[in-house]
Amino acid sequence: LIDRFKAKASKASMAQSRMKMLAKLERFDDVEESDGAIKVNFNFDKQPGKIIAQVNVKSKAYADVEVLTNTSLTINRGDKIALIGANGRGKSTLLRIINNSEPFEGKHEWGHQVVPSFFAQHQLESLNLKLNPLEELQHCAPEQTDNNLRGLLGAFLFEGDDVFKKIAVLSGGEKSRVALAKTILTKANFLLLDEPTNHLDMKSVNVLIRVLNRYEGSFVCVSHDRFFLSQIANKIWYIENKELKEYPGNYEEYQIWLEEKAAQANNKTNVAKAEAKQEAIVKETEVKKSEDKERKKQHQKTSNTVKQLEVKIEKLKEDKALLLLDMAKPDVAANAEKTKSLHSFLITIDKELEKLNVEFDEAYLQLLELEN
Repeated sequence: LIDRFKAKASKASMAQSRMKMLAKLERFDDVEESDGAIKVNFNFDKQPGKIIAQVNVKSKAYADVEVLTNTSLTINRGDKIALIGANGRGKSTLLRIINNSEPFEGKHEWGHQVVPSFFAQHQLESLNLKLNPLEELQHCAPEQTDNNLRGLLGAFLFEGDDVFKKIAVLSGGEKSRVALAKTILTKANFLLLDEPTNHLDMKSVNVLIRVLNRYEGSFVCVSHDRFFLSQIANKIWYIENKELKEYPGNYEEYQIWLEEKAAQANNKTNVAKAEAKQEAIVKETEVKKSEDKERKKQHQKTSNTVKQLEVKIEKLKEDKALLLLDMAKPDVAANAEKTKSLHSFLITIDKELEKLNVEFDEAYLQLLELEN
């Protein structure tokens, strides 16, 4: 990866980061494997057409839980596909749909002369419990020599007399390895592999890698083993929002693409946050300007109200003073009817003054609030 990208300006920083990570790794001498090359012929009788399978999934659901929707896929001859993703996304379901062994709403069409072979943990049930591993493989591939078959079984950890143990007494992991070896030996030109590295040690995983790299057919493989996938796949499938998505490259390139995608998403998020912050500042400024403008407008209106009330109150006070002077005159005081009239007018002025004073106090307090 470093050799591939260190000379590219856009990837140089990433390559430098990987070089530092590599320098920190503790180094060990390589382990020499004793099994040597696998002497098994993987030729198949029928050469398939250019298209292995075409599937259109309108919907796939279990009860009320929809797993897949609006998913179309085409598998071409030569595709070595890794189907990856978290558990519960529908990977194994999709594998069975491709195998045409899972009911779904949509359309499935095999290509010309396609011979599929499916490996999953439940395939262990197809093993003949009365046979031993060697006999099981002999029935599956009679054209292979016993030495070749024992070599393959040895690669999958069946050594010496282990090949003569009855399948009935084997553990689940041992049965899984026999089923995988059996799948490899079929004349199928298209393999579907569901978690084939389960129960395999590193040596057996390496054997399986070499087997699949020699295999001239096509396959779709579900696995969580990143190293395994990085060695076998030339195309990556993943399920996102119940739809199948494709990355047209190997697993390492897919990981780099994911990192770049995450970085771009992070940059977009940061840009979006900055834009949102700037927008909030502009909006806040506009709101403040609007509030200040409204405040000034309200201040001017209230100030005018206070001034008008002051004028009215002063005018009433002057009217009251004049009225009191009139009432104090001897000729007015001697006139009962006129005194009564002036007294009634005085009461009216006092009520109006009281009302205006209340309005003045309220307006003045409002003016003080607007000025603070």
